[in-house]
Amino acid sequence: MFLSVFLSDKMKIDISDIINNEDIVKPFKIVLKKEDVGEGIGMTNLSDDIIVEGELVSNQATVSLWGKISGSLKGQCYRCLKKTEQAFEIDIEEDFEPKEHISEESDIYYYKGHILDLSQAIIDTLYLNVSDRLLCKTDCKGLCIQCGQDLNLKECDCEAEEVKKRNSFSALKDFFKD
Repeated sequence: MFLSVFLSDKMKIDISDIINNEDIVKPFKIVLKKEDVGEGIGMTNLSDDIIVEGELVSNQATVSLWGKISGSLKGQCYRCLKKTEQAFEIDIEEDFEPKEHISEESDIYYYKGHILDLSQAIIDTLYLNVSDRLLCKTDCKGLCIQCGQDLNLKECDCEAEEVKKRNSFSALKDFFKD
């Protein structure tokens, strides 16, 4: 999946109505069109738009975000290479401080003036929580390393011992024996 800072214009929210006004909740919904997001990196691409929705609440100068990021990825199963599609929904909770209250070296998200840019928080959340290694099912058996048979469809006729010999970790099998 590829997200860029070019999308940041779509992820900016005017917070002038909630800043320094405690207990005011501002709901929001942002739809990032898959055409605008771009092609994936690796084996995955978006199969649908990314939807970011949630609420912003101000507590003195701090603005808190609670919400969900949802979408769908398509690609090849990492183990058996079948085409697959997988939906995702990620919770996001972040705090934003005024830029003038934080140092340059800080990892805290910030806002400038009355504009809150959610782009970096959304990009970070997606990259940390959405895998680029899709599975067609959680117990996918993958392909035989010797003959390439899809082990989800049927067991292959390869000798188990031959497969063990070709396994790059087989040399370690006797390493820890007492």
